[in-house]
Amino acid sequence: LSALFMLGCLVIGTWLLFDFINRTNHTWRRTCRFRVKPMDKDPDTPIFFDHGGLTAFDDGKNQLLTPEKISKPQQEFQQEINVDLKKNIETIEVSQIGFTSTVRIIEDFDHNITAIRDFGVNKCFIMPLDRQHVPNPANLIETFLAMMSGQFLPDNEVLRKTMKVKTPALTESDVAAYGPIVASTCPKEIKTYRLVPKTAEEMKNRRRRSTKGSSFVYSVGRHAIMFDIDH
Repeated sequence: LSALFMLGCLVIGTWLLFDFINRTNHTWRRTCRFRVKPMDKDPDTPIFFDHGGLTAFDDGKNQLLTPEKISKPQQEFQQEINVDLKKNIETIEVSQIGFTSTVRIIEDFDHNITAIRDFGVNKCFIMPLDRQHVPNPANLIETFLAMMSGQFLPDNEVLRKTMKVKTPALTESDVAAYGPIVASTCPKEIKTYRLVPKTAEEMKNRRRRSTKGSSFVYSVGRHAIMFDIDH
């Protein structure tokens, strides 16, 4: 009975929040903290890799990829989320913590892209939106409300995206075509590149990669998406 009562309260609370959002400026903001599930304690722990829309599962026993372990990473992360239901955009601000970069991630569902501004290297990156793992704005709010306890989310499974830049850089008109929010985040003064997935062979040779790279993690509720970008 108590479980049904709590479920009823959650449903009513969610409805009231959406009603409030619809009556105001259609935006929702929240600061949240999360941890990623350990990836270096058990060699058989599964790790998910995303290759441009194709998610591969590596149990450490096949020949596709070798599970990559992070040596004692910073386990707790914090981010600022701003969801604009009217513009159909999610903006996530991630501060630099440990090995990660300070970044702004824009999930633009109208233009079907993810735009990333890395403030550490002062560059922007654009890639197709991963609708399979990134909830749309309304569902993102609902997911966070259902899962958060105070500022904290439950520990997240990690989806790793290992990418590289595609040259040449995009032109000012290329970036402007993605709308004013992306254009203001990625102004003409900085370089903006498209991202493409690294191949399985490149993944095997990651230790030889360029030292010029970006790493960051952000949560979309049920998953933490970990980017590793060579540029």
